[in-house]
Amino acid sequence: MKFCKYIFLIIFLSTNIDASNINKEYKIEFLIFKYTETNSQENFETLLTEPSTNSVINYDNESKNSRFSYFSNISTYFENITSKNKTLISNTYPKIFFRDDDEINILKKIEKNILNDKNKILLDSKSWIQTIPKYDDSKYLSYKDNKNYGFYIKFYQKRFMHIELIGFLDEKNNRYNKFINIEKRVFNEDIYFFDHPYFGMLISINEI
Repeated sequence: MKFCKYIFLIIFLSTNIDASNINKEYKIEFLIFKYTETNSQENFETLLTEPSTNSVINYDNESKNSRFSYFSNISTYFENITSKNKTLISNTYPKIFFRDDDEINILKKIEKNILNDKNKILLDSKSWIQTIPKYDDSKYLSYKDNKNYGFYIKFYQKRFMHIELIGFLDEKNNRYNKFINIEKRVFNEDIYFFDHPYFGMLISINEI
């Protein structure tokens, strides 16, 4: 009987932990730019291996109909959950909530500096809001532009928060040979810069 009580307590605690974690949303801001000139003599022969299609969600309107759940606010999901069903949350809630955002705030000054820098060309700026799941539930957010650049970004939680980032430009027969591919531990309210001889990316992450 005591054993059953312990099992119930473990399940109850883990459910409550999951329920609290999914309420945390983070605003992500992203800038990508390229250098007008480069002094690099490096010959980039390695081609990018892109993540499999079942591990990504596209950054476009189609994301609303994807396997990820897209809500204007996380609370919308819980409005229909009665108190009797709260013990089922950890098994029923979508692992990632994603919603688009139109404002660059944290990186606004840097964005302005890039626009005024004759040595750099701003390619794009984006921002969105998302939850950050455990590693096994994480997916890449993917975007490709017709100007021949794009990115894959995945945030996940292990003991600490991490990012896996792939940024690329200069398409070559539907493949890319100028890219950044990095995995890094990250912290809330920090800004990160990732550099390549031909381009650079900046990312900020802030819990809201």
